[in-house]
Amino acid sequence: MPAGDAMSYRVLILSPDADDVRILRQALGNARDGPFVLEDGVNLADGLRRIQGGQIDAILVDLLLPDSRGLACFDRLHAAAPHTPILTLCGLDNEADAVEAVQRGAQGWLSKGFFNNYLVPQSLRNVIERMKVERGLYVAQARAEITLNSIGDAAVSVDMAGRVDYLNTAAELVCGWSRDEARGQPVATLIDLVDGASSRTMPSPIDDILHTEQSADLSGNPILVSRQGRRIPIEDSAAPIHDWDHELVGAVMVFRDISDTVALTTKMRHLAQHDSSPTCPTAPC
Repeated sequence: MPAGDAMSYRVLILSPDADDVRILRQALGNARDGPFVLEDGVNLADGLRRIQGGQIDAILVDLLLPDSRGLACFDRLHAAAPHTPILTLCGLDNEADAVEAVQRGAQGWLSKGFFNNYLVPQSLRNVIERMKVERGLYVAQARAEITLNSIGDAAVSVDMAGRVDYLNTAAELVCGWSRDEARGQPVATLIDLVDGASSRTMPSPIDDILHTEQSADLSGNPILVSRQGRRIPIEDSAAPIHDWDHELVGAVMVFRDISDTVALTTKMRHLAQHDSSPTCPTAPC
């Protein structure tokens, strides 16, 4: 049955303790929070072979397996299934390893002697569902990032302190900063704006947005001075970013290099003012 479908959750139990496996099977087998389809193995090798077959929604693992023990056991399992929720099975004598495993990526642990608690299947279901939500969010974020990097407009977003937390590929090219270098920098460091007519410094519209929460556009003839000193005429717009409680959490500025447009406009104006076509002083030619 496909992993994570609407009918069941497929769970792999890795433990050499037959009593632990039996109790977990009883606790999960008829749980209202399931249904759970259970598989088990007695050592790490069993688990790694089963993981290769896919379709596992969660793993319950004793960190004292015959062929691997402690955190080394967890690390190998997590490396083989980095996107599958793992909960460790532990007694009081190895709870410290369980805590450390959480720091390394485990979703939690179940204490021996409490496997038949009614909260165990509920917790396991919640862990699996949370991972499914996180997977969906990751896909949505990846799709959004690919889209942003595919467009020609530059996009720079900032947090409430006005520090850069994201810029797309087009913004890297225009501003002259890589994403890693730019992250955490004040937005004015990346977006250095001057007026095209007076060369006076222009404030970023992002500053206003973080105080007024109103979308804004730059007026006049804004010129962006890149990190390398290039002077690039731009068109821009900026807007606030709100969280799901409608609280302001930052702002985004979207702009484009209009150098070609400005150059064409300048050329057309020059041609209009210096028309060299022949004229006839009297009758039509």
